Amino acid sequence: MDAGLIYADIKCSEDSLSRRSSNFIMVQQAGLNLGIKGEEDSERVIHVPIPASSNVLHPSRKTLQQLRLLKKKAKNDIITADLAAKKQDIDTRMEKVAQHREELQQKYQNAKCDLKKKRALAKYKIEQTNNALKRQEIHTLKRELQKLKVRQQELQKKIDKYKSYEHFLKKIVNLLPPDFWGYKEDSVIKTLTQRHKALFSTNQNLKKYLLIQEENIEISHHKRAVTQEEHNTMRFVLISKVSELQSKYNALKERNIGLINYIDNKEGLTNKHTQQLSQMLVGISNMAERCYMKHYGPLEQMTFQSKLDMIEVGYAFWEYINILS
Repeated sequence: MDAGLIYADIKCSEDSLSRRSSNFIMVQQAGLNLGIKGEEDSERVIHVPIPASSNVLHPSRKTLQQLRLLKKKAKNDIITADLAAKKQDIDTRMEKVAQHREELQQKYQNAKCDLKKKRALAKYKIEQTNNALKRQEIHTLKRELQKLKVRQQELQKKIDKYKSYEHFLKKIVNLLPPDFWGYKEDSVIKTLTQRHKALFSTNQNLKKYLLIQEENIEISHHKRAVTQEEHNTMRFVLISKVSELQSKYNALKERNIGLINYIDNKEGLTNKHTQQLSQMLVGISNMAERCYMKHYGPLEQMTFQSKLDMIEVGYAFWEYINILS
């Protein structure tokens, strides 16, 4: 209700009190002339109170107080309506800001997930390449081992084949005198015997080398299995650590976003809150100076979000170094 209209109605009410008294008398006279009787008279007659002349000419203190209260009430209604409209506007803006913040948070989470997927895919490709190289190396060693086994089998067949001749020649040599063939002790048979001994020694050495290579291959397999298990364990630990750091970072970022929105939409913060926020910004700037990376650009031109991202990367890097050490 408009305050001017209320004030005009109240002003006019004082001027029309005398008119109502005459109207009341005229209505009663009209009712008598029309012949209205009984209950119909009481229903149709309009009873208008006739105030005293002293009340009309000299309003009481109570009437003046009521007029003042009505004026104040009208002003309060106007102020309340303005406040309600402003509050509604602020609520609408806050809802838009919250919706925009959720959209940005969702975009950020999607970008983070895509980055994690790319890193995991690159790491998986590197592991696949390393595994392929190791498998190729193992396959090469197996082929060499197979060749050595084949060679050993061939030598063993030759030894078995000429073993009977060896025994026969040894018996003949033992039966014949040393100078039977007209040669000294360094005869052809002795040379063949020495050659046989050398070949036999070489064969034994090859067998030992083959056994050593088999043991080395088994040790390599065992070391590879242990390394793979340690790698998987370390990867799970790092993934859990990264998830924990991501949760902490999201909570800190949510808090910072809330503080920024609070500063943008609310005015008149106390000096204490301003000082705390300044200390937080100084702390983040100090952390950004400690974790400074050249590819983010000059520190003086960096945005607040860039500093936070740089701090996150630096913190994750130091955590990774500590885990490896």
